[in-house]
Amino acid sequence: MVYSGSAVQIKPTITCEQYLAALKAVIAAKPKVVRTHLWWEYVILALICLAFGLGAQFRATRIPALTAYAAVVLFVVACKPLTRRSQNNYFRRIYAEEQATLNDQVFTVDELGIACGESNGKLTSHYTWGAFVSCIDMADAFLFLLSPNRFVRIPKETLSESDRERIEQWSSRIPRIAAK
Repeated sequence: MVYSGSAVQIKPTITCEQYLAALKAVIAAKPKVVRTHLWWEYVILALICLAFGLGAQFRATRIPALTAYAAVVLFVVACKPLTRRSQNNYFRRIYAEEQATLNDQVFTVDELGIACGESNGKLTSHYTWGAFVSCIDMADAFLFLLSPNRFVRIPKETLSESDRERIEQWSSRIPRIAAK
């Protein structure tokens, strides 16, 4: 691949926090799937609610019903932070496994697209600007999404103002998503 003199070459590094922020931005940018429920799921939910409601009405079943209700509420409340913690630990393990590869990349950005390679020459790939489905403009980086799960991260701290402007101009046809 021949690059013109206006190409921007970057040898980025990424910290675990930057990696987590990029993954969270990609997850937030994904379209949310609206799940429809089947009729029998509503029937089961109605029966459970009826059992809790009736159970609390009778003296013999009041304490077990309220105990079960409290247990369900505590379970629901505890699941969200535990899920977030588990997800963060999972992403940290992935980063630890991929850290050497992530910090051994060399990007060449020009009007044709982004060329990604490892500094040892083992892996090289080139993506034209048309290959990217969207771009997330974060405070510290551009995330160019190839699919909902694959992205190329170009850090802004390594770029001069003119390099940023050129990258924004070259990638201007890619739909932008604001980072949340």
